[in-house]
Amino acid sequence: MENSDENDLISVEIQDRISEVLKCIHLIFEKSLNKKISEMNMTGGQLKVLIYLSTFSGKEVNPVDIERRFELSRPTVTGILKRLQGKSFIAFKPSQKDRRYKQIVLTDEGKKLICSGFENLKSINRNLCGGFEKAELESIYGALLKMLENLKESEENIC
Repeated sequence: MENSDENDLISVEIQDRISEVLKCIHLIFEKSLNKKISEMNMTGGQLKVLIYLSTFSGKEVNPVDIERRFELSRPTVTGILKRLQGKSFIAFKPSQKDRRYKQIVLTDEGKKLICSGFENLKSINRNLCGGFEKAELESIYGALLKMLENLKESEENIC
């Protein structure tokens, strides 16, 4: 086998491992987060939406904003928001900008959960990033953004 063929084979093996490791990281991260916040009666996805809403306190946020931020489908966002509303963590009110849209607002109950939920999220992130220097984390982050961009570009070409 030629040297370039060997390099191509090694490259494919590494690429396969990278995607497997990324999937594993995602699954363990979500499982850890869901376990930590299970007593809060919510999922990691719901917590992330609440934290997102809290960062825009005083500004109008509607379901389309959440779809765009988390790259989720409309039905998925609708389901998350309905469950949060059912638990009295959020409420809807008519948009001030456009009455066709619903503005999402945190309730007092939802605001109470943000602090402890955010601490749980930070704890898992600290575990994830433990042992890395700042420069290493910046390099990893840059590589992950490049991978994300590569996938987005290839998805555009598929459609």
